[in-house]
Amino acid sequence: MPRRSKSRAPIVQPTRRLQIVLRSVDHRVVDQACLRLTQVAERAGGVVEGPYPLPSAPSSHEGMRTHVRRLDLVDPGAELLGMLRGFDLPSGVEIELAG
Repeated sequence: MPRRSKSRAPIVQPTRRLQIVLRSVDHRVVDQACLRLTQVAERAGGVVEGPYPLPSAPSSHEGMRTHVRRLDLVDPGAELLGMLRGFDLPSGVEIELAG
């Protein structure tokens, strides 16, 4: 009787993620920045997850709120990271990179 080999599950490489958090007091501006950033990343061959709207927070301006969006870039390549360095954000948008 022939021996059966045990099939092993393929080894899955852990994925690197670069989290990009955008903040602005104007929700339209931060949404526009997310759209432009997504288009640039996809043109460079990157995989983008999001934008995820996060809870808004009180702003330093009286009566204003800071709107927050998060994008995840999955396994960003060197070309994509180079494009992010030269990315021009609209006025009033703060960016934070983590990962």
